[in-house]
Amino acid sequence: MGAASRGGRTTVVRGFAFIRIAAAASLALVALAACGPRPDQVAGLLGQPIQGGDYQLTVPSMNNPADPPDRFTNPTPGNRFVQFDVTVANRGGLHLPIAPGYFRLVDSGGLEYAPAPNIPSDDPLRQTSVAPGEDTTAVLYFEMAANQQPVQLEFVPAVFGWTTRIVVQLG
Repeated sequence: MGAASRGGRTTVVRGFAFIRIAAAASLALVALAACGPRPDQVAGLLGQPIQGGDYQLTVPSMNNPADPPDRFTNPTPGNRFVQFDVTVANRGGLHLPIAPGYFRLVDSGGLEYAPAPNIPSDDPLRQTSVAPGEDTTAVLYFEMAANQQPVQLEFVPAVFGWTTRIVVQLG
């Protein structure tokens, strides 16, 4: 019985030590986050080049509501299309990935929308990479609720270990 209670005590002591270490790590992360905005997490306005990390995003125009891209493609009843022209430039020294899934539209109700898939367009954004010093221009369509307003367009590339986030304020 003495060994069992001693083993239980050891487990409890180890548990408290783990909790203290986790709390210290959490405090360190909070302190780092409080140091101010990161240069790879930036915001700007429609029409303005915005650089975050090695990416530079320019969204010169928004069509809200946008006309359907053709007579066969229509939004779901109660929704509408919003169209953006986007240019993504590589200001770094390595090839950078780009994909439609890196973008999302946030509306006035806080809902997020991914780009509408399979929209016929003369200049669609496809998954690719952008060489250093180069850029790519494309058209993105989003289908969103007709009773909400677009508030921001976010670009969050999925590059392992990076925290790049570029926000375009729309209103």
